[in-house]
Amino acid sequence: MDGVANFVAGAALAAGGEAMNATAQAAGLQSDKGADYEALVAPVPEQMQAQAPGLELLMIPDTTTLVLQQKIEAAEVAATIFNMATGQSDAEGIGIETPNKYAVKMRDTGVLLYYIEEDSNDCMGYMSRENCRACMPYNFNVTSARTQQRIGRIESPWACDNCCCGLGCCCLLPIPVCCCLRSATWYQLDPANPDDETKKVPLAQLAESCTTESFGCARKWEIQAVGTQTPPMTMYVKPCGMGCMCCCDPPLNVLVDEQHPDQENPLARHWHKMWYDEYEPTNDRYPLLPEKEQSLGAAIMDAIKITLKEVFTDADTYLLEMPHDGPREKVGTIMGALLADMLTREE
Repeated sequence: MDGVANFVAGAALAAGGEAMNATAQAAGLQSDKGADYEALVAPVPEQMQAQAPGLELLMIPDTTTLVLQQKIEAAEVAATIFNMATGQSDAEGIGIETPNKYAVKMRDTGVLLYYIEEDSNDCMGYMSRENCRACMPYNFNVTSARTQQRIGRIESPWACDNCCCGLGCCCLLPIPVCCCLRSATWYQLDPANPDDETKKVPLAQLAESCTTESFGCARKWEIQAVGTQTPPMTMYVKPCGMGCMCCCDPPLNVLVDEQHPDQENPLARHWHKMWYDEYEPTNDRYPLLPEKEQSLGAAIMDAIKITLKEVFTDADTYLLEMPHDGPREKVGTIMGALLADMLTREE
């Protein structure tokens, strides 16, 4: 019996190698060694760059829409394939949840702008990902693709799952109480000494509540660009699951403000999964996707890659509409999309 199990495991891992190659191509998470970052930032005045060190890549033209792309983790793919090969569910078989890694890219050219990596938090982090994802703390380091230096940090402390569509707090017995809600801050780090905690500066803040008004059952996040005159944005994150009985049609997340207060005329939207084919700009601020000339064979291969990615991983790719040009507003929007992925797509 052990011999059969070992054979199946070996076959699963071999198949995993092929699947990981295909899914890695689908993710397209690569460093852009050939990208001319100096030419990209040349149109941005030095005075503007000095106001937000490290965020000059968000000031360049053609960044009204960006792509947030999660890196596919080989260990998670291998575990899923092994479970499938041995006829076990993810709950019964091997379960591996590793720290998430993301890339922020330009939409049309795919140029890598920033790399965002979650802290591992060692054993405690692993246990929390398996059992307490909804309320565990999240900390991310943000690295510039231009300088290869750490330029920012996202911190979201412990929080309890909200009771908008259910009961109780994660890690405790279900009880009908209103729980703690999540908050997060994107900090700018000192370029000369990014490890100096005393010199980090808040750029954007997020505070969570929940609502059943207007948007149905949804998480409601207030996003504020610190130190600007920009009115707060409200981001509604619709969950996918039985708790709300919600239907998750694209787009997944909707952003509104005082001037754009409803779903019919939102400020911006975030699209997931099949945005390559289904994206429709919210308004004239956001450009249409460029026409893609593709042979039938290439289209079939793309469909296979996307299918493998969906089957073997929980990694997603999002198209983010950026409603404001300021870098602080953009990091707030990116932070909201990243936490939406962590809290609604990864659970």
